[in-house]
Amino acid sequence: SGARDGSSESRFVENSVRELLAMAQENMEGTKKQYEDLRADEKALDSKIKRRKQDLERQEKRLRSLQTVRPAFMDEYERLEEELQAQYEAYIQRYRNLEYLENELDTYAKAEKEQAQESERKQKRFQKKMRQFELELLRGEKEIDDIVISNEDHYDDGGAKMEGSGKMDDAGSEGEDTEDSEDLSQELSNESGSLQGSEMGSQ
Repeated sequence: SGARDGSSESRFVENSVRELLAMAQENMEGTKKQYEDLRADEKALDSKIKRRKQDLERQEKRLRSLQTVRPAFMDEYERLEEELQAQYEAYIQRYRNLEYLENELDTYAKAEKEQAQESERKQKRFQKKMRQFELELLRGEKEIDDIVISNEDHYDDGGAKMEGSGKMDDAGSEGEDTEDSEDLSQELSNESGSLQGSEMGSQ
């Protein structure tokens, strides 16, 4: 029995060694295949790198040749660029002129508006004076000769108001400008003539 045990043990060891050898052989073959695949990939990459280097050299050579040769369209390009610059400068100048003219137009329109407003205020003051004098005439508080004041008699040589001007102050015109008084005097002179003519006709 001891001999049988020894022989069976030796067979077990032998089988184990064979299995280990088979596994080692299999691993070696797998590693060898991976190595061959890596070599094939390396050769493919080397080939691609070589082609890329050749393409790069050709492109660099072409670039150097283009840099040394002036393009045929370059003259026209530079001419168009100069024309564009001139057009841009003309546009800037016209834009500035337009801005200036628009500003002047706004200023003129504002002045016209203020002048129209001032004329309207003067007209309203004049109409107010006319209504006041007409009421005084109708009430008999004033005579036409007292109201009509000529431009020469409105102020004396020293700039002081004459008696006729004082009468205008009594009629409620104190503080008004000379221009309104002159316009009013002219209007009342015309009315005076018409009223005197009508009175003579009625007599």
